[in-house]
Amino acid sequence: FFDPSVHKWQDDSAVASTLDVIAMPIRKQDTAPLLFELRDQVAWLTFNRPAALNSVNPAMLVELHHALDRILADEDARCVVLTGAGDAFCSGSDLGVVGALAGPGHEEQVDAFIADVNGLLNRIEQLPLPVIAAVNGTAVGAGLEFALCTDLIVARADARIGDGHARYGLLPGGGASVRLPRRIGTAAAKWLSFTGDLLPAEQLAACGLVQRVYPAAVFAAEVERLASRIASRSPLGLRRVKALIDNAMRVTVEQALAEEQRQLKLHRSSWDRAEGLTAFAEKRTPRFRGM
Repeated sequence: FFDPSVHKWQDDSAVASTLDVIAMPIRKQDTAPLLFELRDQVAWLTFNRPAALNSVNPAMLVELHHALDRILADEDARCVVLTGAGDAFCSGSDLGVVGALAGPGHEEQVDAFIADVNGLLNRIEQLPLPVIAAVNGTAVGAGLEFALCTDLIVARADARIGDGHARYGLLPGGGASVRLPRRIGTAAAKWLSFTGDLLPAEQLAACGLVQRVYPAAVFAAEVERLASRIASRSPLGLRRVKALIDNAMRVTVEQALAEEQRQLKLHRSSWDRAEGLTAFAEKRTPRFRGM
């Protein structure tokens, strides 16, 4: 879903002028639908279709799958940041693709596209590393659904975020009706789903969807600072605590508490725990190995 009323299409000069404000350095001539960079133990994934407000097409999905494969295979990756080039995070699915498959006889292709989107969203949600959505602009439809699959959502002050499907009589197909109420409660989720409104980042921070809002002038620097801080922590500790928190949302309180104790006992023999305690005693910065 792409709502043309949200943003006007941008010419090349407008796109170029905005590329410097996102967290990941962009080669302006690069036309790949997704940009990947592993820098200082942080993996940066950037939706790179700014002229189309980073709407999702099949080529972008392929590149995202490849990027996730690289992240999982590289032990140096300790944190992931998902962001967008230009003034949009992601405006939803590419209507050119959706419209071409709207007629009769294309049901299988539509189902395959939606299944691929959902498979990718599930992979992002299940990554063992911390994942940050750095929402640098409009996030609507599938853009919201991508953000909902991350662990933390931070936003630029001028970002607007919403579901949007209600405006055109559509239903979410990437998990918004499931993940959104789990994030912000049923009433707030229904407000976004019933109205189709795109709300300011500050308003969504008040209901807990967005964890931090940064002014545009410092957004890139603040995202990098946050990602670097998280990447400096114990990779093993982060993997385990993320798994514990996610598990606690799926099982009973008693089961979650029992799992916490089991993981605590396993963690006692880890290098990172010993290194953390030694570094504390020696008043120095820990040098974690993720083991």
